[in-house]
This record gives sequence, C-alpha cells and structure tokens, in this order.
Amino acid sequence: MLYPLDRWLRWSSGLLSATALFTFLCLTLFDAAGRRGLGAPFPGAAELGALLMVLVVFSALPLVSVHGEPITAPHIRLPIWLRPVMDRLVHLASAVTFAALAVLLVRQTPLPMEPALPLQLALTPLTRFMAGWLLLTAGVHAVRMFCRPCAPVARCGQRPCTMSLALSGWLTLLLLSRCGVPVAMAMVMTGVAGLALITPGALPEQIGLVLMGTSLNPLIAAIALFSLMGHLCQRAGLADDLYAAIAGRLGHRPGGLALAGVLASGAFGGLCGSSMTTALATSATAYPRMQAEGYRESLATGALASGSAIASLWPPSSTLLLYALVTGTSPYALFTAALVPGLLALAGLCVTVVILVWRDPSAGPALPGLPATLAQTMRSLLTPLVLLVLPMGGLLSRTFSPVEAAALGAAAALLLASWRRRMTPRGLMECLLESVQTTAVLFTFAVGSLWLMAFLAATGLPDWLADTVSAAASPTAAALLVALLTAFALCWLRHPLAEALAGLGLLVPAMTAAGAHPVWLGVLFATWVALGSVLSPGRPVPAVLQRRWPGMSQVALQQGLRPFALSLALLGFWLLACPWLALYLPALRA
Repeated sequence: MLYPLDRWLRWSSGLLSATALFTFLCLTLFDAAGRRGLGAPFPGAAELGALLMVLVVFSALPLVSVHGEPITAPHIRLPIWLRPVMDRLVHLASAVTFAALAVLLVRQTPLPMEPALPLQLALTPLTRFMAGWLLLTAGVHAVRMFCRPCAPVARCGQRPCTMSLALSGWLTLLLLSRCGVPVAMAMVMTGVAGLALITPGALPEQIGLVLMGTSLNPLIAAIALFSLMGHLCQRAGLADDLYAAIAGRLGHRPGGLALAGVLASGAFGGLCGSSMTTALATSATAYPRMQAEGYRESLATGALASGSAIASLWPPSSTLLLYALVTGTSPYALFTAALVPGLLALAGLCVTVVILVWRDPSAGPALPGLPATLAQTMRSLLTPLVLLVLPMGGLLSRTFSPVEAAALGAAAALLLASWRRRMTPRGLMECLLESVQTTAVLFTFAVGSLWLMAFLAATGLPDWLADTVSAAASPTAAALLVALLTAFALCWLRHPLAEALAGLGLLVPAMTAAGAHPVWLGVLFATWVALGSVLSPGRPVPAVLQRRWPGMSQVALQQGLRPFALSLALLGFWLLACPWLALYLPALRA
C-alpha cells in the first residue's frame, strides 16, 4: 500500500503547494488593492506570483500521481492475469517520461528573467527546481509499479515520412489511452516522442519553453483561484442557499424541484467554472429533496447532471480558460461570447424539464402549499448573487483581470465561510489541496496539448489540411468534414476534454482556413465538452454523481440524460448554423 508515501507527500508537497496557492491569493489581493486604491503596486508582485504558481503546479504533480490520475479512458478488456502487468507498464512509461522531461529541462540553454521586472531573478535555479519535482514524480510512478494506489513543417508531397509519423502519433495516442495511461500523460508522451523524432536538436528548448511559458501564464493562476473559489463556495453552503431559494419559489409547480436543480446548478457553475464541483455541490441538497418528494429518479439525475454541465459554458469556465491558454485567444472575448449560448443552454434545459413533466405529471409532482414571495426569494439569493456579480461583473467589464477576479471571489467566499462558522483550518487545507491537484491535472493537459500541437505542426499535417480546405470548392463544407473525421477518430479517447484538446492542433488551422473566428471555435469547444461530459462513454459528471450517491440507478441516469443531451446537441447545431449567437456580444463590446 502507498499510505505512508501518500501521507508524506500530503505533508510535504501538498502542504507546500497549498501554502503557495494561499500566498498567491494574498499577494494578488495586496497588489490589486495597491494598484487600484493607492496607485502603488506591490514591488515584484508579477515575478513573485509567477514563481509561486510554478511552486503550486510542480509540487502538486507527485500528489496527483500517488492518488492516480483522475482522467483516464476505459481500458481495453484484458485477462485478469494481464492487468497487473499492464498497470506496471503504464507506470514505467510515466516514470520514464517524467524523468526524460527533467533531463531535457536541465539541458536547455539558461535564460535570464525579464530585466524590466523589479527582482531580476535568474531562471536557472527555477528550472532546476522544476526538474527536481519532475524527478520526484517519476519516482512516485516507479514506486507505484510495485504498490497498489491509495483510495482517494513540410508538405505532404515533400515529406511523406513526417505525414506518416503524424498518423502513427495519432494511433499511439489512442492506443496509450486505451491501455490505461492517463489521457494527459498519453498526450505528453506522444508529443514529446514525436518532437524527438522530427527535431531532436531543438527538443530541450521546446520542453523548457512550454513548461516555463505555461507555468508562468496568468491563466494557470486564474484556473487555480477559480477552482479554490468553487471549493470555498461549496464549503460556505452557497449551493444549498441557491437551491433552497429557487425551490421555495418554484416547488409548488409540477417539476419545480427539477427546475430549481437546473437553475441552481447553472448559477453555482458561474461561481466555480467546474462541472464536477457543481455536480457535487448542488446534488448534496437537491437529490435527497427530490427523492423525498417522489420525483422520478431519471428526471432528478438528468436535471442535475445536465445543469452541472453548463459550468463549462459560463464564465469563469475552466474549459474556456484552458482553450485561451492553449490557443492564445483573449479570455475576455471568450467569456463575453459564452454568455448568450450559456443562457440558451439553461433555457433549453428548463424547457426540457417542462416538456417531460407535461408528458408525465407523475415524474415531478407539485409540492403542496404556497410558494415563497419574490421578496423572500431575493433576500435568500442576495449573498450568492453578490458573490456571482462582483467578480464576474468586474471580469466581463474588464475592470479586473481574470486573476484579480478569481482572487476577489475566493477571498469573499473564504470570508463568508468563516463568518458562517463553516471553515476550519483543516477544511481550508482540504480546499487548497483539491484546488492544487485540479490545477496540476489541467496543467498537464495544457502542456500535453501544446506539445501535441507542436508535433503535428512539425509534420506539416495542419498546414496541408488548411491548404486543402482553402482550395476546396466549399471551404465551409470541407472544414466541417475535417471536424467530423477528427471527432470520429478522437471519440476513442472516451473523455470530452481530452478529445477537444487533442483535436485543436488540426481543427483550429482547418476551421480558420474556412474563415471561422477563434472565439466562435472556443464556444464550440466548450459546448462539445459540456455535451460530452454527460453523453460520452467516460461521462465525468454522471460518474461524480454515482460516486457521491452509490445507490443511484445507472439505468435511470442514462434514461434521464437523453432528452437533456438532445437539448445541448441542439444548442451546438444552432451555434454551427448561426455563429453570430456567440460573436454578437464581443463585436458589440469591441
């Protein structure tokens, strides 16, 4: 068993990463207050913040590895005697990959820190630090080989060899993911191995630039702080407040509790940006309440799972932040563009509930008694709405940067939880640990996607696709055909976020060659993830609900998700047919 190693890592790397994240939160608040209130920024805040985020991400990697990567594809069916051998091979490959990344990072040419920054720190000690944590992560995978885990650019005609290498890389990615390798690690292995075959001399510099650039990117800090904000809001009981207030107003109507579940999930998704955190938070109160009132299980589970999936579309969606990080698109434009599709998705889910209850009134009986008054409902919603409007309003109006908005929201949620006497030092530590582990996983996805895109670009396949689409009689039809073929190939990854990130290297050049706007592509990206989170074979949101409620019927869950998944699919169709639904508000803002 890995319990001693897990305990040691929680009190070493976990405590270090959690402390760094909390320090980064305080530093961001002090810097924002100084710049906006006193006109005097905190000296060296940008440099110190970047160093703290490197500490957050890399010191959390061993903890994620010892617990087991949470995002894996369903394995190929193997004989029982062969499964331990396959698991050992997976950990051996992961250990070799992390060790190789550490060696390549040390071998890169040292670069000085930006001289315009106040502290002017050299990057060489920082790269050594990053390499040390990568080696420790490799050691964790080496230990896991013997222990069980704890319970938690050329053209096609000129360079045919590189084109065949691109196809081989795709097949390798799919095979690794189906053999049990965590999907993010499979992307890292495929991208790094492909770059080593095509451009071996430039590989150390590529490794260093991607690792350093991604860990120092402010959007990684925003992802970490928004994740922390979601966990703190859950601890403060805001999901319970949202559901109780909306259910008190709508519960006397047929299907009112299911409508309250959809609306509360959508609102809480605007506080955290994570579908899985939203599913855990809102189901804690909503699912037992609907069971007690005689709601059909398929309606209750379908409404909660689909409502939680909308968190991928709303600001501050971690999916949109990840897309902005990988493609370089403006997060402000993405969040503004996602507002109308998010409202349409929420309205579509509510209409689905109404239709289901109209067809079968026994699925969602009305509660006896009178509804709460509008004044009572607004009084109950005041605190969640303030926490929702203050950071999101500042972010959408560009008054705050994503990092500042996330820090403000996390600090407000922490103060609220403390004022309600729901926060203890142990609870704060748990929230920080959950946030840093989520950040480390998404960081691995980001660097894996960037290396995979660099590998594909080196083969010339994206350029060839872009030229082919541009030269087609109907570029739009050709781009849609490329998108369909890519989606069909990537569906074997069995996880929506992995499918979407792995396909960016091909889809973005092909779609932009047909005249597609990157912001519109980002909204489609988030819609695909939202739909896949309730419909794909991996289905992360239903899996979270079933882990939280072991007695939940899987058959009822599958039946309940179908009409709601159809509603989300219709949203994707309308976004394809009418791009202005996503582009109107950014154009108006510009």
